[in-house]
Amino acid sequence: MRRLNRWIPVCLLAGLALLPLKPAHASVSPEPANIQLTTMQGKPLKLSAFRGKWVLVNLWAPWCPICYHEVPELNALNARRDVVVIGVAVDYGSDEASVRQAIERAGMRYQAHVLGGNRTDADAQSRRIGPTLFYPTTYVYSPDGRQHQVIAGPVSSERIQQLIEGYRDRTRAARTASGL
Repeated sequence: MRRLNRWIPVCLLAGLALLPLKPAHASVSPEPANIQLTTMQGKPLKLSAFRGKWVLVNLWAPWCPICYHEVPELNALNARRDVVVIGVAVDYGSDEASVRQAIERAGMRYQAHVLGGNRTDADAQSRRIGPTLFYPTTYVYSPDGRQHQVIAGPVSSERIQQLIEGYRDRTRAARTASGL
């Protein structure tokens, strides 16, 4: 019984991690994404450069086992022409080599990789994206550059496809209503 009691909090936290944050609960900015980051290779990366595509900014930590489970889904999404995935490693301490090893070991084939720093550091790149309560957390930007949704927990291709289809339906309906 004592062993079971030890797993209850872990299971509850894992369950919470799987719940997506709805826009009403998340900090969804109506302003176009104008976030600039620096890749692990030292190159500047502006989210606005991907306008016209869905951008998934995935905040993950090298010590997070759940983060590794979503890598195949994120790789599949990144392979699409209408989606870009940017991985932002967070809470790795000062050991940047562990991030590089984790990326290679997990086979992360994303558009770009960013060293996000520690979430408690006020100057961390990850703070430019938004708050992160647990890992993984993915900020989803629509093709018009606006923050569309925040997904706390693993991302699935199915979930992103539903977001894309819903967005297309709403966009199509808005155009029809305006006579375009």
